[in-house]
Amino acid sequence: FIHMKQKKITFMKELVIRTLTIGFISFILGLVCNSNKSYMPYCDPILRPYLYEWCESAEEYGIDYIVVLSGIDSILYEELPEPYLGLCFPDGLTIINANISPTDTFTNKLILYHELGHCALNYGHFDDGGLDIMNSILMDEQRSLYKTFWPILKDIYFNRYDESQFGCTKNPKSQEALD
Repeated sequence: FIHMKQKKITFMKELVIRTLTIGFISFILGLVCNSNKSYMPYCDPILRPYLYEWCESAEEYGIDYIVVLSGIDSILYEELPEPYLGLCFPDGLTIINANISPTDTFTNKLILYHELGHCALNYGHFDDGGLDIMNSILMDEQRSLYKTFWPILKDIYFNRYDESQFGCTKNPKSQEALD
């Protein structure tokens, strides 16, 4: 009986050691394998949910958000002069106008997508008269249309990304802020 008890204790010790070893190895492998997915620019807490949504959507369209966000230092929620709703600066700083209410979740998301179009995806403005996330003018009366057609607009937005045009996240032609 004592011999069986000792065997059981020895077995339990070995099981604990194996479990801890496997857990430790899994933890280390997780760190190593996911280390390239760790970079995110600082993002104001008000805008953070929209940045995470943007990253998930980018991945769905095969865009490596870690690479395209690598030149962005910060995404801030600060006051901007009229008529700007957002700005993307060449040094990697994106600002969304704090004059937009934090409770206006859709407009904040739309502006974040627009500015990341400039800063992360190297898009210019698409002012062809239709609805487009990259339009330079957002009229109040259009916001409900943007919300209604968001899935289609988002699809157009991410599908126009051309990885071959990605050299850096800054506008190579200008050192001025992009709106």
